[in-house]
Amino acid sequence: MTLLADPPRALEVHGLDFDTRLFGAKLGAIRRASDVPPSAQDLKATLAQAKSDGYAHLIFRANAEDIDSIWAAEQAGMKLVDIGVDSTFDLAKTRVPEQPAAPWPRSKRCRGVP
Repeated sequence: MTLLADPPRALEVHGLDFDTRLFGAKLGAIRRASDVPPSAQDLKATLAQAKSDGYAHLIFRANAEDIDSIWAAEQAGMKLVDIGVDSTFDLAKTRVPEQPAAPWPRSKRCRGVP
């Protein structure tokens, strides 16, 4: 009898160790195994497996032009957000404070913000 290997997965979940330690919850990123846009079914299966593996939050990135992937993610129940940030802060040239800045006092926050 010949045993067949599992077929390659279209999507893989990779743990985000730094983010998990920082936020105290298991975080991961969904990555594609190929350039083929995933189906909603592939994403739903990946989300279900990640949930059973204990992930609290997953990130799936798609380019703005990748409409097929965006639609598949939305059909799978994911939320579309724009999180791209370009930073001009050069860590090699700018001294980083030893401790983070204290949060603003409540009186200086915007109205209506808890």
